[in-house]
Amino acid sequence: AVPRRPAGAAGARIGAGAGSCAHPELLRAEVWDVVRSYAPSFLYVVVMFNFVIQMQFITMEKERKVRDAMKQMGMRPLAHWLAWFVVAVLTNVAVSIVVTLTGLALGMDLFAENAFGLYFVLFLLMTSAMTLFGFALTTLIQTQDAARTLAIMWYILTFIAVPIVSS
Repeated sequence: AVPRRPAGAAGARIGAGAGSCAHPELLRAEVWDVVRSYAPSFLYVVVMFNFVIQMQFITMEKERKVRDAMKQMGMRPLAHWLAWFVVAVLTNVAVSIVVTLTGLALGMDLFAENAFGLYFVLFLLMTSAMTLFGFALTTLIQTQDAARTLAIMWYILTFIAVPIVSS
């Protein structure tokens, strides 16, 4: 804005300064920590997304009769499960590394206060446990849609039950 000069005035003077706000000082304990509130939920989503995708792919092969074709070629079921296990372990290692490095890169207290190997092993064990649970469930499921539905229902059930049980 351009200030107007009254008639006969030599010039206008504009001054700038800083003052205190009208609110009291916030204490560190009163500040809401978004990461502390929502990080466990997001980390759990990452692990469970891996579980849902792996279950869906295994049942997709079941729908397409890949195991039956392998059996007709003379291969044993061990080859099918071993191939899936190797793929799952490689995927789980990649997910665990990415999640742990992302937590460190973002400077999350949870990751910065502890060793890299601790959280890497934690996520690797969790993803491996869910993968093996998914392997067991896919022996009971026939379709890809049923696998996806069951995996998502398991996620929702555990997402609701874990905070209740752990408190």
